[in-house]
Amino acid sequence: MVEQVAEYTVVANAFNAEYGGFGSWFTTVTMKSGTNAVHGMVYDYFGNDDLNARNFFQGPVKQKLRQNEGGFQVGGPVYIPRVYDGRNKTFLFFRQGLYYARLGGTGGLQTVPRADFKTGDFSRFVDGT
Repeated sequence: MVEQVAEYTVVANAFNAEYGGFGSWFTTVTMKSGTNAVHGMVYDYFGNDDLNARNFFQGPVKQKLRQNEGGFQVGGPVYIPRVYDGRNKTFLFFRQGLYYARLGGTGGLQTVPRADFKTGDFSRFVDGT
């Protein structure tokens, strides 16, 4: 969706008549509009555990990660030969995003309470010393 955004603004003081006189802040997002030339893009953000360092808290096993977040977009004028010429009037913008992820276990430390702790008996509790 980042490719569709033309302008993003944060209004920090909305206590005037222009914005309805309520609230303390809000955001406005302006989407891209078309041009008379056809433009398009294909993209893929690729993630793989072979490219990542091990997390400090994971222990000796790295989490398996296979992630692709990609898609395509196209924009331009609406033009139907001998029917409609939308240059400078009507524009089309289309985007399709695709997401795929496969994650494995982290191999991190897991703590499971003993049966006597679950019943509230902490008489055999031993501290770290």
